[in-house]
Amino acid sequence: MKTFFPDFHVHSRHSLDSEAEMSAHCERALQIGLTHLTFTDHLELDPRNPMFGCFDYEKARADFEEVSDKYGDRISLAFGVEITCQASLVEKIRDATAGKEYDVVMGSVHFIEEFGRDISSRTGTPLVFEQNDPALVYEKYLDEIEASIECSLFDVLGHIGIVHRHGAPYLASLDFGAFEPRFRRIAEAIAKSGVAVEINASGFNHPPNTTYPDEKFLRTLVDMGFTNVTVGSDAHRPEELGAHIDKALEIIRRCGLDEIACFKNRKMTKCKLS
Repeated sequence: MKTFFPDFHVHSRHSLDSEAEMSAHCERALQIGLTHLTFTDHLELDPRNPMFGCFDYEKARADFEEVSDKYGDRISLAFGVEITCQASLVEKIRDATAGKEYDVVMGSVHFIEEFGRDISSRTGTPLVFEQNDPALVYEKYLDEIEASIECSLFDVLGHIGIVHRHGAPYLASLDFGAFEPRFRRIAEAIAKSGVAVEINASGFNHPPNTTYPDEKFLRTLVDMGFTNVTVGSDAHRPEELGAHIDKALEIIRRCGLDEIACFKNRKMTKCKLS
């Protein structure tokens, strides 16, 4: 059994894009030897988003309490949420998380407000890129990344760079060297903020066959003294649980880090990599 094998980004039936029971995830987690599991179901606050209004906090929390009673002595379980960050929704995000018993609140960019579409899905991403200048789409994506840092509402920033998942063919013509000053500015803002960055392993199933964010961006952060990283598979089905976590952890180690950020009651602690 692995001494430290975490997955801090997992979706259950409380996300519209998953049908998995929390209990099924827990059973699978025990089978593969996970030591830590965090549920981070989608909470969407823009009415144009297809998943708007689908998350029920009370039902999700009740399910979590049930699996905690049954499995909590064998695996470290945590209850989180993944919220799409949009600059115009900062107050709604604040209200949606106030007084809730979350262990961790993850902020991710899925939806570009100006285009009114999801930029992380198989269907939405091509529509955004086919109808707009790819450079503009990328700029707007980075705008929302910066907004997610500036609002100071999140414990973790999720899968930075996921726009590449289904946008890679449209982004191929861009000169990313031209974006380097902005990447650095974003890294500097993250390093100063105290927020954690998820090293999302789902990128090994999609272009560019690496984590979101990639190793280059993580090295930039580490060079600035940043150490607050977490890791997740972004599993929506039990069979996806823990997928490619070993590769993500290897990237983290190569960048000189030997600890992972863990959260309970929205407080960060560090767990040593084994």
